[in-house]
Amino acid sequence: MKNEMSVVSYVELSVPAEERHLKAARFAAESLASDKSAVTIVVPNENPKLIVTKFPMLRARQMDVVDRVAHAFAMDMEDYEDQSVGFPKSEAEKRRDKRKLERAKERRRERRAMHETR
Repeated sequence: MKNEMSVVSYVELSVPAEERHLKAARFAAESLASDKSAVTIVVPNENPKLIVTKFPMLRARQMDVVDRVAHAFAMDMEDYEDQSVGFPKSEAEKRRDKRKLERAKERRRERRAMHETR
């Protein structure tokens, strides 16, 4: 959605993730999510001490929400060791950025060509 951004929280635990950790992660994500039904939680097979939570949030400056996200996950999470928060771009945002970059490159080429003909 246009007024939403994607958020990913990576929580490292001191012990392998258990149901209580997953419940705490779900509670934290749902308290922040713009759509509770879109919250996903995964514990990677290769790292059972890591909980990866993805959810949509109303669009805001990342610097304004990163502490709120980190705080929500750290509050009730037992065995919490570390966390990182990411804001992956949607496919539409990636396409827009690529078009923007291509337009900028084309403008630079045009300016160079104009300067070379002088």
